[in-house]
Amino acid sequence: MTQTTTIAELNAALLAAYRRSGSSLRIPTQETYRIAEPEPFTPREGSVIIPQTLTVYLPTTVAISEEQLLAVGAVVWPLILDGLAQTRLALADRKLSLIEAGALGTTLLGIVSKAVVAGAPLLQDGNAERLVGLLFGVAWNRYVVPRLPVWLRPLAPVVYGIVVRGLEDLYRAVIKPPKLVPTP
Repeated sequence: MTQTTTIAELNAALLAAYRRSGSSLRIPTQETYRIAEPEPFTPREGSVIIPQTLTVYLPTTVAISEEQLLAVGAVVWPLILDGLAQTRLALADRKLSLIEAGALGTTLLGIVSKAVVAGAPLLQDGNAERLVGLLFGVAWNRYVVPRLPVWLRPLAPVVYGIVVRGLEDLYRAVIKPPKLVPTP
């Protein structure tokens, strides 16, 4: 199987997950508004002043199309696959224990997060977080769940939830600590 085929399959799975999620990813854009030219007026000294047209750029967001999502996937998936290839070399091709699945999930989530930062810089805040969630879900099902022993696969959603929740808690505690309000 070639990498192009793999990326196409991963993009198809990403698109299916995006459709199932029911949410949209949004990218920033700027809309231009021109304020109409006001009527010229004459101040007391007798000279006429004509105000210039004012152009205002307001930041807004627009939902990305499925084609744009596939383009993001084409950029991000190779970064994820490269990071995952290095991790898989360290683990060899054996079945994973429950603890190893959690560790691989945490590593994979870090790889996906870093790939989104590098490959999709326009997605910010909650949009980047949703994309990481979609990509991680696809990568988890493709690369972690098949490496679990058959008897452990029913626990895969539990481990998935623990990994995601643990990283969310870490992010809130370390990377984005709550703002302290000074006491009077």
